Amino acid sequence: MTAREEQIGDETVLVLEHTSNLLEHIEHGDWRSASDITARLRRTLSLLAGQLGLRGHAEGQAVAAYVAEHSRHTRIGAALAAYSPAMADVRLAVITDAIKASEGGLSPEDLALKVHAALYGPVRDDS
Repeated sequence: MTAREEQIGDETVLVLEHTSNLLEHIEHGDWRSASDITARLRRTLSLLAGQLGLRGHAEGQAVAAYVAEHSRHTRIGAALAAYSPAMADVRLAVITDAIKASEGGLSPEDLALKVHAALYGPVRDDS
C-alpha cells in the first residue's frame, strides 16, 4: 500500500468515525457534542478532499480493503464490512488461516473466537 493510499484510507476511516459519533450524539439529543463532531467532520472531509485532488496513482481496491479493515470498530464501518467484497476476502483469509491452525492443535474455542473476530471483530472482555 502506498503512502497516498494509506492517507486516503486513514481520512476515510476518520470520516466514518466522526459520522458514527455524530449519529450517536443525535440519538441522545446531545446537540453541543453533535455540533463539535460536525466541525471535526468538516475538517476531516477537507483533508480528504485535498488528498483526492492530488495527482498520482492510488489503487481503489487497496484503499477500500484498508477502510473496511480499519473501520470495523465504528457503527458505519461494521455495517459496511458486512457488505464489502474487500472485507469478505479478508474474513475468508482469516477464517481459512484459523481452520488451518486448528488442524495443528487449535482448540474449538480458540477456532470459534478467531472465526467470530473475522466476521464481527474481536470479542471484548468488558469484565
